[in-house]
Amino acid sequence: MPSHDFRKPRLFVDTVLESGTAVALERDQSNYLGNVLRLKAGDSILVFNGRDGEWLASITGRKRPDGLAIESRTRPQDRLPELAYIFAPLKHARLDYMVQKAVEMGVSSLQPVLTRFTQVARVNSERMRANVIEAAEQCGILGIADVAEPVAFDRFLESQGNSKSTRASRYGYIRCFLRFCGLNPSRSDDDDATTGVITGGAHRKLKFKPKLAVETYNEMDLQKLYAASAERHLLIWRTFRMLGLRDEELAYTLWSNIDWENRLWLVRFKAPGSFPWNRGLEWKSKDSEERDIPIPDVLYDELLKWQKKNPKTHLVFPTLGGKADIKLLKALKSDWRKAGLNCGHCAGCLGPKNECKRAKLKTFRASYLTTMLRHVDLRSVQALAGHSDVSTTQKYLAPASRAVLQNAANAAFRRR
Repeated sequence: MPSHDFRKPRLFVDTVLESGTAVALERDQSNYLGNVLRLKAGDSILVFNGRDGEWLASITGRKRPDGLAIESRTRPQDRLPELAYIFAPLKHARLDYMVQKAVEMGVSSLQPVLTRFTQVARVNSERMRANVIEAAEQCGILGIADVAEPVAFDRFLESQGNSKSTRASRYGYIRCFLRFCGLNPSRSDDDDATTGVITGGAHRKLKFKPKLAVETYNEMDLQKLYAASAERHLLIWRTFRMLGLRDEELAYTLWSNIDWENRLWLVRFKAPGSFPWNRGLEWKSKDSEERDIPIPDVLYDELLKWQKKNPKTHLVFPTLGGKADIKLLKALKSDWRKAGLNCGHCAGCLGPKNECKRAKLKTFRASYLTTMLRHVDLRSVQALAGHSDVSTTQKYLAPASRAVLQNAANAAFRRR
């Protein structure tokens, strides 16, 4: 039997469906079956309610269709994927079309968000729901997507439980996208609401990012991670730890970027033509900071052995296909779990993927910077990190231990 009978008309009814029950039709439903589809008593249709699956039903009534006699279930109820469609509302005709296509793609909820340049100030939720039902009837799906009330974009992010740091990051992504599209993402002046794409107050609210404590790895956890990692991943994690690279800086490093004679890792701009799999690709580090990072002797020897094993690759740590590996975070979380380092109580550990939130690539970088600041001056570490502002580097200055502070206090205030 085919998964769906496209020949029979389908109708959504908002009532419980069971074999042998009778369903009264609303006036518009009766008009649709009798006058639009030209159906009469005894004809069969398919009905669904978004909860009980799809059922075969016969039309009842004398002069016009008045009701339905539910017979047997043709398909069990399935679940829509957890896929929310968040959008800025459009004008009526385009909004109707967009809702229909979103439903056909299988979204489980529709959430209008209001931005400064949203074309419409009001959204007809009942009209949207009618379009959702009509699209579901036409395309054969059994679930009905939820239609949420419109909400301001920043309040929507708050309602999803996103922290202020997450909101600030996503706001930054949007601004980067606007620049890519050739638009001006600058905030409006408070005295002139006609410039920019966002008001000054909203800009300050979204951009605000709390100053969180710097997270670092302890050596005991790192040793467990190393022990659970395969050779390639082991060397990648140790390179992150001993050089403080950002993830893309490591992923896009060529063998030619290692100065073997002077034992330096060279973070350099990659012009078009640098990557054989995409000659048009270019790459720049964050803040476009080129820098030379000393390679510790222990890591130097490991990298030299790795090069001898992989003499024909262009990149230092390519994928099997020879491209830049941009999925290192996923690999780290997997190795972190294998090493038994999952905390067991964060949202990541309790989620379906069991990926601990503590496993972060940027924590390698933080560990490197805090370590280097114990041995060299602040300005030198700023250059190693590629920070454009020294205040960013200052965040990684770890406070002295309690014992050191106690000794300093005793020395400063001696008994007389």
